[in-house]
Amino acid sequence: MTLVRFKNSELLRDSMIPKFFNNAFFNEFFPEATSDSRFFSPKVDIVEKENQFEVHASLPGMTKEDIKIDLKNELLTISGERKFQNEQKEAKYHLVESHYGSFSRSFTLPETVNKEQIQAEFTNGILTLVLPKSEPKDNSVKIAIK
Repeated sequence: MTLVRFKNSELLRDSMIPKFFNNAFFNEFFPEATSDSRFFSPKVDIVEKENQFEVHASLPGMTKEDIKIDLKNELLTISGERKFQNEQKEAKYHLVESHYGSFSRSFTLPETVNKEQIQAEFTNGILTLVLPKSEPKDNSVKIAIK
């Protein structure tokens, strides 16, 4: 049996994945080209639970000091750099499947996330962000007729 890369990410995105995450998420999650070891884009899982969202980013070989998390308006950005520290000049590498370099992943948060209560934890190479949900804001306005 032959496995074929699924390239119709728009069909998959529109039918299965919540629409509140921006297109940068989908472009990195469903790349059209094969991966290149010069570029590092950590794999991310996003889970929705009753009272919160969870973002799990796989960052093996990094420390929490290597990672930066920013939130500006509704845009959450995880960035950092994973350095190739064990390179030996006299060694001849035949295969390097690990990815190194700078990375940045951004996600547009739904307005139901309580931004003041976001928590981050880094354990065993996994960055976990807990994004608690708040009550939906009623943005409707009643206009009186004179």
